[in-house]
Amino acid sequence: MKSLNGSELAAFIKERQAGQVHALKQEHGIEPRLAIVVTVDNPVIEVYLRLKKRYGEEIGINVDVHRIRQTEVKELLNMLSKEQGIHGIIVQLPLEDPSQTDEIVKLVTSSKDVDGLGDNPAFDPATAAGHPVAAVRL
Repeated sequence: MKSLNGSELAAFIKERQAGQVHALKQEHGIEPRLAIVVTVDNPVIEVYLRLKKRYGEEIGINVDVHRIRQTEVKELLNMLSKEQGIHGIIVQLPLEDPSQTDEIVKLVTSSKDVDGLGDNPAFDPATAAGHPVAAVRL
């Protein structure tokens, strides 16, 4: 059985993504921009936001954090979905009112739904789907 080194795999993925972002900039003049929408003030979420912003910077993506009340989120998501300068959107979970999660994540246009949580996302979900597999062999 072959061992999987998570650090090596993560470095490979990051390097590949940085190359893809560089190519977008050089070949197409696209400056990738990610919008993260946050509705709660929570220290744990702040850690995730810092990590996402740093990762974006490391691969060459501009990351904007929009801190708003949940009552304003629908209007903001509609605007961000239409804005051509925004290439990806993340709705940071949990929301202020988690009962509206499904409704709100579906407002993100599928081509910009980075987390793949809405209907017909263009991207695979960021978290792995649970499958009843006893073991994975490489």
